[in-house]
Amino acid sequence: RHAVIFASKLKNVDRLEQILDDVSDPESPNYGKHWTRAQLGSFLQNEEGSRRLREYLVGEGVTIISATPYDELITAEASIGTWERVFGTEFHEFVHEDWKGSVMNRALEYSLSEEINEYVESVFEVVDMLPTPERNWKLSTASLTGGCLLYTSDAADDSLRVDLGGRRIIKK
Repeated sequence: RHAVIFASKLKNVDRLEQILDDVSDPESPNYGKHWTRAQLGSFLQNEEGSRRLREYLVGEGVTIISATPYDELITAEASIGTWERVFGTEFHEFVHEDWKGSVMNRALEYSLSEEINEYVESVFEVVDMLPTPERNWKLSTASLTGGCLLYTSDAADDSLRVDLGGRRIIKK
């Protein structure tokens, strides 16, 4: 089984900078009136999008295993075969010499159904990899015949994950 994290598209994001400026401006009547986590969460929460994403995933045989309080992040679990069908892709096993035999399952690209694309900001644990100083990821020979050295540019590295150049394609 493999866990995937969905970042929901939030509502009202375009208004956040204005609100931040308002509570940060000493001339504003709202100066210093910072929002609580609950206020921010309910302001940004996309209830319809979360509901539709959850329904779609469950309908595809995926199990929702956790979510943040306002569904900004939804973590779901399924077999690799199920994820390959959901994302229209093929997962491969990646190994790294520092992992001492551990394997990471990732795809090189993925697609999202139009049914959920408008509700998903990003997907994690599909094409992203944890960074290593050497960036010498190799496809496992169990996944493909013959090894293949993969690398990415530093521009794709956000210090938390390295994108393998995977792209998201909208299925029609």
